[in-house]
Order: sequence, then C-alpha cells, then structure tokens
Amino acid sequence: MKKLLFFGLMVVLVSTRTVVKAQETDNDTDSSECSQVYNRFTEAFENNQFSQAMVYWSTCFNSCPKVNINLYINGAKVISNIIKNDANDVRKKELIDTLMLLYDVRITNFGQEGKVLGYKAEDLLYYQPTKLDDVYDMFAKSVTLEGKKSRGGVLSAYFSVATEKYKKHQILKEEAIYVYGNVRQLIDFNLSKDSTDKFYKKAKKEVDDLYAKEYKLDCAGLTSLYGPMYESNSSSVPFLRKLEAVLQARKCGSSDLYKLVEQNLIENDPTSESLEKVAKEYLAQNDLPKAIDTYKKAIAKEPDNDRKAAMYYDLAEATSVNHALSIMFCNNAIQASPTFARPYLLMSKLYAKGSSRCGGSTDAKQRVFMQKSMFWAATDKCETAKSIDPKLAEEADKLIAEYELKYPTQEEIDAQQLKVGDSYAINCWLTTVTTVRAKPVKVEEPKK
Repeated sequence: MKKLLFFGLMVVLVSTRTVVKAQETDNDTDSSECSQVYNRFTEAFENNQFSQAMVYWSTCFNSCPKVNINLYINGAKVISNIIKNDANDVRKKELIDTLMLLYDVRITNFGQEGKVLGYKAEDLLYYQPTKLDDVYDMFAKSVTLEGKKSRGGVLSAYFSVATEKYKKHQILKEEAIYVYGNVRQLIDFNLSKDSTDKFYKKAKKEVDDLYAKEYKLDCAGLTSLYGPMYESNSSSVPFLRKLEAVLQARKCGSSDLYKLVEQNLIENDPTSESLEKVAKEYLAQNDLPKAIDTYKKAIAKEPDNDRKAAMYYDLAEATSVNHALSIMFCNNAIQASPTFARPYLLMSKLYAKGSSRCGGSTDAKQRVFMQKSMFWAATDKCETAKSIDPKLAEEADKLIAEYELKYPTQEEIDAQQLKVGDSYAINCWLTTVTTVRAKPVKVEEPKK
C-alpha cells in the first residue's frame, strides 16, 4: 500500500507539471478509457480506499481533467484524507500544493470561480495559516464574486483573517472594519431569508464576538474614525455602501453620520430599501404627500412582489382616512401578491367605516338600507381574507360578528322586495356586488 501511495504521489507530481498541456489536448473526456478510470476512482473513493483512489484520480487529472466535476469535489476529500494520515512533512507539502492546483484546474474546466476560491482559501488557511496574504486575497475575491451567495463559513473566516492581518499591522483598522461591515451585511441578508440557518447564525456569532473583542468601537468611535473619510468620499457610492453596512451592523442608525450616509445614498444611488426608510420618516413627520411619492419610488425599484405588496399595504394604512385612496392601495397590494390576505381585512373595515356616506338624497328608509348593505360587502372581504390565509380567521370572525348586528332586518329586506341569498349591487362611493344577508334574530332563553 505504501508503494501504491508513493506511485500515486509521483503521478501527481508529474500531473502538476503537465496538467496545462493535458487540458489543451483533452478531446476525449468521454472516451471509454477515461470513463473506466474515473469509475474506478469513484468506486475506490466510495469504499474509503483513498490510496487506491489517489492513483486513479492522478490518471484522470492528468489525462482527462474535464471528465466530471466530482473528480474535483471528491478528489479534494481524498487528498485531504491522505494529508491527514501522512506523517512525512515533504509529502504533505507536495499534497497541499496538489490540492491548491486541483482548485485552479477545477475553475478552468468548470467555472464557479467565486465558490471554488472560498473552498481553496479555507483549505490553505487550515494547512498553511502563515500564508495570510494569499488567503486574504482569495477570500476577498470569493466574496466579491459570490456576493449574497457567499457561504457563512467563508464570511466568518474572511473577517477572521482580516483581523489577523490588522493585528499584525498588515492592513489598517479601517480596512478590517470594512470587511466586518461587508460580511455582516451578507450574513444579515441570508438570515432575513431563513432565520434558522445554522451556518449563518454561527457566522454571525463568530464575527460579532471577534469584533467586540478586538475593536471595541461604539457609535461615537465609528463617527470619529469615519467622519474625516466621509468628508472626502461623500459622493462615492461603494464607500457609502460599506460605511452604511458598518453603521447598521453596530446599530448606529440614529447617529448623525448614518443619517448623512443615507441622505447621500438617496441622492446618488437610491435603492428600494433606502427610499422606504425615507418614506417612513415622512410618515412619522405627518408629511403624507411626500411619503406617498417616496413610497411609489421605492416600489418602482423593488423587484420582489411580496415587498411591493407590503409597501402598498403600508400606504393603505397611512391613507385610511381617505377610504377610496386606501382601498386603491389595498388593491395594488393584492395585485402585487395575490396570497397577501391582510389588505382584505383593511378594506372590510373601510367599507364599514364608510357606510354612513351612502344613501345620498334618497328617502330615509332607502338610505338606511343602503348604509346597512355596506356591512354585507365588508363581510365579503373578511370571508376572502379567511379563505386565503386561515391564520386571519379569528380576527375576521370577530369583525363579521360585529357586522352581522348591523345587517338589515328580515322585514327591511322584504320591504326592498329582496330575498336572503340574492345578489345586490352597491352603488355608493364604491361600486361592488354583494350577497343579501339578514340580521340574526336574537333568541331569548325561556324564563324558569
């Protein structure tokens, strides 16, 4: 077995010198010879015969490097296992070099550069932790390329390496804090999609604990550190985005510096999120026209329909004193996300509140009947809300119970020559079709 492993390592060393040439001449990755050797590699790997698998891996790597991406995924596991169990430092060094080459060749043949660089940086950090510069550059490029798809482990390790370089005076504190802000922003994004993800939860704890231990900067400290830099970079969107992430991560949203950053981002590179924040500030100031205008701008920039619906609903609540306008925004929310049921409940309340506006100049009895008919329409909206989202059933049923007490009586329905269950068209400040319902008759218990 030792001879077999030695032979495998020799093949690897030859492979590292000839792999580029092999890639240029690899025209038969599906040939029967390649398939046979690759299948033998897979079988040996699955049976934990790592020394044997290494020999077959070396042959495929040298002769047909495009045969299958699993040659690299499982090959890395084979090499790592052999490194772990080999006591010879020289051979370990050679195997580590081979592992690094494996990642480079995988990128050449199968792409996914950002993702693969993350794996490569993690392994280089584990096996050769003194190569901080190379590891740091790999993590930086990986996170830049992967962005929101960056793995939690990569984000945590990236900040850890940045901190080590800062402690060794190889980078400035500002750069290390930039890395912190960047990785926290990416971690928060992924946790907003799935708050139970154990990998991002772990990464968040690790980077926050490390930041608290090594940097100890409160909002005043961050303002002191970044204030002068802000003055000379106030129109640089990349700088502003990084600074925004740092301040958000440290919960400095109420600081003057953060407000300046947000204001400049609104002017230079407005996003749906930043516009929404400004819209909410206008609401807090009771400036409804500006709030509506800013919400509309935020919605126009938002690609996610659920978020669009949520913002339309915020507008509907904010404009509820104007029943028609609020109902329009409710319908906008439903159109953006048909499974969003809460706007139906708000519309039911608006119908009920606006019932007294119906009737116009008609006679008193007709006017009262028309006003009471609005509670049928309000009930319709509650029923729709329940059918879409059963979690709203309890709230909807309470509203329906209130509305039933305000339905027309059976006598009033008869006077209009209608029957329970008939369709009824409401033509008021809104136009809709509903169903005739009678006010429940209260049955008193007999006295004993």
